[in-house]
Formats: sequence, structure tokens, C-alpha cells
Amino acid sequence: MEEKVEMANDFLRTGMTGVSIKYRGQQIDYASQIMILQHRSHVFPISIVDHYADLIRWYRAGAVVSESFSYVDGPSNWLALSICGHETCGYLAWGIAEKRLVFLKDGWRADIEGSASKADMYAILDENQVPCLPAVCAGGDVFRSDGTVESTVAQEYIRNRIVQHLALPLRMVRNAKELLIAIRNTLKVIKVAYYNAGILH
Repeated sequence: MEEKVEMANDFLRTGMTGVSIKYRGQQIDYASQIMILQHRSHVFPISIVDHYADLIRWYRAGAVVSESFSYVDGPSNWLALSICGHETCGYLAWGIAEKRLVFLKDGWRADIEGSASKADMYAILDENQVPCLPAVCAGGDVFRSDGTVESTVAQEYIRNRIVQHLALPLRMVRNAKELLIAIRNTLKVIKVAYYNAGILH
């Protein structure tokens, strides 16, 4: 992972200046060294130019580069764009007990045996010492006023919510270092959750 601040963000595709050609050569060299020394089939470097990033997948036949994206733009809330499946939505909320802003996830989980709620899943991750997770304030299935669980009829989903300490959106990162730390922490969570708790998410 390397940050460049003096070039336009399209240098990986179209840049033909000396600086662009030199940087593409650096990327090739870095990927080659990693794949030779660690005998990998592929490697995923991240190219950061100013406030833009590209995800790159180097493999034995070349490289695939993502569309450039700004890691400082984007909304604080996020909404599901589908009416099918889990349809999880996220909102900023005010935690009455915590007296602070919290993050509320509202979604649906499958009503089948062995399907854990989000709060139960975070408890399992916490028991298995998975790091870098936002603390859970509350969570569970949503009940109607008559005491029954809110659920769908046709798809057999149960409404589920979880309230957590606020995690800042990517648009709040101030520089490339903070972005890379966030990515590193994400990968650490995925790895430890898989090896310690047997959970791949």
C-alpha cells in the first residue's frame, strides 16, 4: 500500500507521464516481489492518490483495477436498495442510556433453526476475542404490541435490530494512514472471526 499525492487518480489506466509510468513500474515490482517471496496466486494492493483509492488484484496473468473511489465521500446512513433478503438499513440514533450518538441496524434474519440474531453473533465474536468491533448497547428481535415477533409471512424472516457504539464512516478519515488502519482492522476481524469462532462473514 502506497500513497501518492502528486498525480491524477487515473494514472493506473491512462497516465503516460514519466511519473505515471514510474509508479506503475513500482506497483509491478511490489506485486512481483510479494508473489515470488510468498508464492501467492494473487495479491491485493491498494493505490491511494490524494483522496481517491483503487483496489488492485494482481495475479499471474496481469492485474485488474477497480474504479477509483473517494474514501472521504459518502453518507453517514445507509439504506438497503432491495426489498428481498435481509434488507439491513443503518441509522444514527440517540442512545438514551448512553447519552451519546449510537448506530442502529434494522434488518431481517431468516427464521430457521440455527439462525442467530446480530446481537447473539456479536456476543459469540466477543467471547472468541475478535478485536476491533463496536460495542453492543442492545439488540434482539423486534416484538409487536401484542407480544408476537414481527415477521414476514411468505419469506419467513424475523425483524431484528442492534444498537452499537458509533463507528465513523469512511468519509471521516483524514488521511491515507487512517484509511489503511481501517482496512487492516477489517481484515483482522475477518481473520480472527474465522479462526477463533469459525465464522466467515
